[in-house]
Amino acid sequence: MMEQKNGKIINISSISGKKGGTWLSPYCTSKFGVIGFTQSIARELAPFGINVNAVCPGIVFTPLWDDLAKVFSKKLHLPPEKVKEYYIDRIPLKRPAEVEDVANLVAFLCSDEASYITGQAINADGGEVM
Repeated sequence: MMEQKNGKIINISSISGKKGGTWLSPYCTSKFGVIGFTQSIARELAPFGINVNAVCPGIVFTPLWDDLAKVFSKKLHLPPEKVKEYYIDRIPLKRPAEVEDVANLVAFLCSDEASYITGQAINADGGEVM
């Protein structure tokens, strides 16, 4: 990319990299690190025409959430089947992200239309973090 003076790097972080999360300190720490790394290498690679950005998804109900719902249900004093609903209620658009929502943002950042965007950590979270 440096030789070509062109390229796109997209890192995947999380909205947890922009706000702390209860019971998630190691996860949040790693995602804050991804954002800092993104900003640092964006500055380093900008002279080579390389854009570097991070995508910060909100809640995406992957299989990981089945285990999290069990853990969070005890901490929230809710039945496991109500945990997802609890988190959805906190999202202004009232739905979790779909994998396609995240993929569409990545595709945009890889496109020529995003040629003037670098060093950003962009949310795909239904408005949860504004």
